[in-house]
Amino acid sequence: MKNIYNHLFSVLAAGLLFSSLFLASCNKTNYDYEQKPYKEILSFKIATVSHGTDSLNAVISGDSISIYWDPSVPLPATITPTIHVANGATVQPASGVAVPFSDKTIYNVTAEDGSVKAFRLKPVYNLPVPTVSEIKTVNRTVAWGHALLNSYQSLRAPNVTGHHFFRGTDQTTETIEMQHLTSEKVVSWPLETFVPRHMINIIGEYFLSAQRDPSDFRVFIKRLSDGFEVECDIESITENKIIAAFPKYTSEQQSGAHQLIMKVSGRTYEGDKIDIGPPPPGYLKGDFKFDQMGQKLNVGDEITLNFTNIHDNYDGKIVALYQLKNITSVEYVFHRTGSTATSYLNIQAKDLTITENQVKHKVIAALLQAQGVQLKTISFVYAYKDQRVTTGYAVAKKVFAMPIGTYITRADVN
Repeated sequence: MKNIYNHLFSVLAAGLLFSSLFLASCNKTNYDYEQKPYKEILSFKIATVSHGTDSLNAVISGDSISIYWDPSVPLPATITPTIHVANGATVQPASGVAVPFSDKTIYNVTAEDGSVKAFRLKPVYNLPVPTVSEIKTVNRTVAWGHALLNSYQSLRAPNVTGHHFFRGTDQTTETIEMQHLTSEKVVSWPLETFVPRHMINIIGEYFLSAQRDPSDFRVFIKRLSDGFEVECDIESITENKIIAAFPKYTSEQQSGAHQLIMKVSGRTYEGDKIDIGPPPPGYLKGDFKFDQMGQKLNVGDEITLNFTNIHDNYDGKIVALYQLKNITSVEYVFHRTGSTATSYLNIQAKDLTITENQVKHKVIAALLQAQGVQLKTISFVYAYKDQRVTTGYAVAKKVFAMPIGTYITRADVN
């Protein structure tokens, strides 16, 4: 019996010893985790209005805090920086405290674990080298030309009174036709009133400190398939931001993968890679006629939609992309204006017969249900091959606005 008790005592003692070691190990791990060793300066910024911006960021490399100063601007005796350090660390002198602007100023960053790293302030009194942190657009998937407006989409832009509707006319020009909701008055406005252009934003430092000529900067898009470059017009430059306009479509451009790039002072900075799609079929030009306009129709009657002089201003590139044989459906958009609201009726015809210059289909019952409702637009839905799409086809619309007062009338209605 005594041996049994001794054995149990040994087992319990071993268990307690293991538990103590485990808890000690856990406590040590927690202690190491809580006492962080990080002691880096993440950002160091000083206020200045003499460099074309409100602030100037230092370049932190190793144990140096370098601030490039324009030789044409007097060097200040002191600076009051805003400093951000690693999580859990502290810095002395503290952020927001004035210090001499000289290489005798030392900053000590203390980590949670008590370790310290010293950084020396380094005023660089010469022409700085631009630094770039990002080159990007709002969207990484864009299209040549402006974005599409939905036909008769209700829009209210700044400084425009009341709701207007896009009439589906040519979007390649700088202005588009809009129709007022109730009065149906058609007016022209800049396309950018409703559809913002694609812009390229370049964020960095020291773009103006070296007193560079704006012509020293070059922003462009490079096609990755063959290296073809498309120039981008620079619209504004400040000390830490450049805004460039996305290039307009030309016959030399293609869809697919591209990269945003800036060059200045012999240096090349690469930005985001973006996918660019082809321009919309709104770039197609030509004449369109609805043969049965004004006629009374029955279900099963044939509707003929004629195209003549279809062309583009881009060496036939748009015509080749959007051929009539690739039309998959015809969409009729009816617009009903009531006393308090406006509604739309969209009807699609899909069983099409397509010849060289004609699209035909049979009258379906849904079209005749729009009796007495004004027909606003006829849209042709294209399936086309987009180099951004690895499988299948993309879809786009060519919209034709119909004359005011166009209706489809049933034959059994007087």
